[in-house]
Amino acid sequence: IASKPSIEVKLLSHCKTLNFEQQLDTLGISGVVWDCGIALTSVLDNEPSIVHSKRVLDLGCGCGIAGVAGIICGAREMIF
Repeated sequence: IASKPSIEVKLLSHCKTLNFEQQLDTLGISGVVWDCGIALTSVLDNEPSIVHSKRVLDLGCGCGIAGVAGIICGAREMIF
């Protein structure tokens, strides 16, 4: 995935699409959407109660795609 210049991830339950431009060359590992972030995004989309109305810490999943998904899924606060 890191070799693609951009990536699109759909949150089907929330009718949203997340688009990220990846910049491995300039930002290093923080500029990439990692597989684990995509997987967690899918889990949150299917089970939003995990984060709904909660204060959540996104601790290192590349560019923060899981954190953005958490906000869409109803997290009260997201700390990156």
